[in-house]
Amino acid sequence: MGQILVIEDDAACRDIVRRILAVKRHAVIEAATADEGLRLAKEVRPDLILTDINLGDADGFSLLSEIRATPAIATVPVIMMTGRQEATDMRRGMDSGADDYLQKPFDTLSLLGAVEARLHKQDALRREAAETQARLLAMLEATPDLVGLAKADGRLVYLNQAGRNLLGLGEEDPVDKLSLADLVSPSSRDEFMETALPQARLRGVWSGEGFLRRLTGFEMPVSQVLVARFGENGRVDSIATIMRDLTEQKQAENAMSLLAGALMRSQDDERRRIGRELHDSTAQSMAALEIELSRIQRQLGGTDSPAGGSLTQCVKLARQCSQEIRTMSYLLHPPLLDEMGLVSAVRWFLDGFAQRSGIEVSFHASDDFDRLPEQIELTLFRIVQECLSNIHRSSGSKTADIRLVREKRSVRLEVSDQGEGIPEKVLTEFNRSGASTGVGLSGMRERVRQLRGTFQIEPGSPGTRIWVMLPVSPQEL
Repeated sequence: MGQILVIEDDAACRDIVRRILAVKRHAVIEAATADEGLRLAKEVRPDLILTDINLGDADGFSLLSEIRATPAIATVPVIMMTGRQEATDMRRGMDSGADDYLQKPFDTLSLLGAVEARLHKQDALRREAAETQARLLAMLEATPDLVGLAKADGRLVYLNQAGRNLLGLGEEDPVDKLSLADLVSPSSRDEFMETALPQARLRGVWSGEGFLRRLTGFEMPVSQVLVARFGENGRVDSIATIMRDLTEQKQAENAMSLLAGALMRSQDDERRRIGRELHDSTAQSMAALEIELSRIQRQLGGTDSPAGGSLTQCVKLARQCSQEIRTMSYLLHPPLLDEMGLVSAVRWFLDGFAQRSGIEVSFHASDDFDRLPEQIELTLFRIVQECLSNIHRSSGSKTADIRLVREKRSVRLEVSDQGEGIPEKVLTEFNRSGASTGVGLSGMRERVRQLRGTFQIEPGSPGTRIWVMLPVSPQEL
């Protein structure tokens, strides 16, 4: 037994249809015009619609189009009735979305057969939809992530059990008093409302990271995805959200960051120690060796004797080794960095780099560039070293440009070249996951991250540009 809307402008025909359907105890609602039929269909949402093609105020094809364009009744099955014999009418009706077609005059069995078949099929579709919905609901309840569904205005209508647990909601606590914004930490709520929701409504999806706020006030890091569902009118009619707890992941990342920071500090301390030992001990011993060799040379009569000529060569080698040791000790940790600051240390390094590599490097620094905290100066110096080393080894560029800009609360470093550039695949993977072909780029980015800065690699045309920004608070100066 179903509720059937009969739209027919012929009262006698409506009476016949009603009597036939009464045999199977179907509830019949009658309408004499297309407008009345559409209004009733929206009000009662019947199980089936029987409509004539020839109506007084409109034809059945226009009515069918309006039914299919109305979301609330778009899936209601429609059987069209006509007394015309043209096959084109039947084809047009089926193409417009009709579910069946009855030729007038029809007998009782034909009408009941068409109605019963369509109602049975509709029941089967409803059962299938209900089963699918039940399976989906079971999946949502089984997932450990928060899953919520909200209306277009952001008001929640569903929250799975994991979501209730994360928020601290009880089994009986209603969710319809909460909105999507209530799930977000107050500190990031403005950004959520101004960026995340508008992008989801515009593009259909948004993803990012933030903090979920429990009802107790406790906040936890989460990854979040928003997915908007659009109605047939092109407007958003619902928004789904998925949140995943990142507490353990962030704890692991913080632990790795602390370990990486400790290793880099240990490496820098070891470089400083080795550099000082080379400068204060080995370099002094080489200088003493040079002096002793020169004294022996003079005792043997200068360079006229064969032994004197060999000693001259030994003196040259000792002087060369002394210079190389001194240069190595400065590269490991330049004394100028501690004594004069970053700008002087970079200029000294560039002079030696240009002589060794043949690469012409231009260097520009702000006129008001004063001293920075020790760790910031060391980090920027190491990045300059690594960038120029990469340019020399891999880019093939004959020039490089370095800029240091001191701003009120930050310092910016830019290093660019005109070489082959980093392969697009490598750069994409590095920006996505941090992976690279070597430890140089990852090490630079980790150094910057330790100081809460920004590290970017941008492709040039040609070449590569590396951009670093480090915050400098007044109390650090």
